Amino acid sequence: MARKPKIPELGKVKSKPRKVFAVEQYQGGQLSSGGKTYLFKAGDYIVKDVVGDGSKWVVDKKVFAKSYEHIEGRFYNKLPTELSFIKAEKPGKIETLEGDMNYEAGDLIMTGVKGEQWPVSQKRFLEIYEII
Repeated sequence: MARKPKIPELGKVKSKPRKVFAVEQYQGGQLSSGGKTYLFKAGDYIVKDVVGDGSKWVVDKKVFAKSYEHIEGRFYNKLPTELSFIKAEKPGKIETLEGDMNYEAGDLIMTGVKGEQWPVSQKRFLEIYEII
C-alpha cells in the first residue's frame, strides 16, 4: 500500500499541467461545486477538470489568460505555476477573487502569483500540486 505523502505546514508547490474544459461567463452568477460556492463576474471562466474528478471552479479572467493555454474549442491546458501554501490550523473563512470561502482545519491556503488566495482540501492538493 502506497503511503500518503506528508504535507508540510508551509511551502512551495508547482501546479501539475492538466487538460481542462473552460467557458467564459457573460454575466455574473454563482457556482456550487465540491461543497464550495463560488461567485463569478462577467468575463470570469468556469473551469472543469477533464482528467481528474470532474470538479469545477471559477478563474478570474486575468488569471486565466496567464495560467491556461488554448488547445482547441473550449479545451485548455493548465500551465505549471509556482505557488506558495500554508496549512490551516483551524476552520475559517478567506476572501478569494470569487468571494468568501470557508475552509477546514488541515486544508491548504494557496497564494497565487498576484497574492490572491484560495483554500484547497488535502486530497485535491495532492492531485493537482507537486511540492517543490
